[in-house]
Amino acid sequence: MLIDLDSFYAAVEEKRNPELKGKPLAVCMYSGRTEDSGAIATANYPARELGIHSGMSIKQAKKLDKENIVRFLPADRDYYKQVSDRIMEIYQRYADRFEQVSIDEAYLDVTEKCRTFEKAIKLAEKIRKAVNDSEGITCTVGIGYNKIVAKMASKLKKPDSLNVIDHNDFEKIIQKLPVGKLHGIGEKTELILKDFGIRTIGDLAKFDLGKLKMALGPTKAEQFWNHANGIDEEEVENEDKKQMSKLKTLKENSRDADYIFAGSEEFAEILQKRLDERNIGFKTIAIIIVTTGLKTKTKGMTFSGTQKTVKAVLPEYKKLLEEYLSENPDDVIRRFGIRIGGFDEFKEQRTLADFGK
Repeated sequence: MLIDLDSFYAAVEEKRNPELKGKPLAVCMYSGRTEDSGAIATANYPARELGIHSGMSIKQAKKLDKENIVRFLPADRDYYKQVSDRIMEIYQRYADRFEQVSIDEAYLDVTEKCRTFEKAIKLAEKIRKAVNDSEGITCTVGIGYNKIVAKMASKLKKPDSLNVIDHNDFEKIIQKLPVGKLHGIGEKTELILKDFGIRTIGDLAKFDLGKLKMALGPTKAEQFWNHANGIDEEEVENEDKKQMSKLKTLKENSRDADYIFAGSEEFAEILQKRLDERNIGFKTIAIIIVTTGLKTKTKGMTFSGTQKTVKAVLPEYKKLLEEYLSENPDDVIRRFGIRIGGFDEFKEQRTLADFGK
């Protein structure tokens, strides 16, 4: 699956301020040089209908806003990151393997959980509902038999949708699209391909690979040719390489810190085993909270140095939990977990005895 959060920055701003819902909105990355210098980071769909889109200069976007109805807001990256982190935690609960590729996109390998596309569709609907219930925003899911197909599937039906492309659909649907629709092909490459008479993705799939390598270079040519044929052997890179987490559902919903925290030593042992296998330490820890309202929240901290033992920092986790409960008196906890990240590889030091050998 490729899951893409719809107009993410704008959607978060609409959730934060419901008065913005349904009105043209553009989230801006201001450079600070002048009042309007910078670019549009995200435009919601009403703003897109006016021709405003991401990457466009703010000055140009304001010229398109002839009736002065678009709200131009500065990007709040820290807040968007908090929301994104909570959503990514939701994805990880459903995935066999998980890879975040940007603040609003992630690949999920669900091959073990879903042996058929029908099961994958049901799981995708669960995920979409969980995200909407938790954060009040929508996402689009593309399902395919590899990463490029899932990516292409997600682009065909937006927003707030789900699209499946199997082997038969790839030839019937994807290969009939204009070649410029293939992920990764820009305007310049599209013009080069059109000079060779390549108009559709299907044309590219049938084109002589040797000639394509001469025109585009071996690496790009092979990648585009493979993708045009629905071939992509790149695996979903498991997010465990960046973070590790372990969650549990409580037998009873609770606000009692001791009850919620019980069993965390077992979490520590599981995470420690993963650390030891990779010979790494960690610098960041966080608690993961899922409330009875199915809101996913996190609270974390960063150490000044690399930590080697998860069990040794359990008191810090407990402190984070107690602080969270104190700061959120209305929240009742349904699921609880702990997470580590900021990994550092331990380099083995040689002893004097080693030098004598």
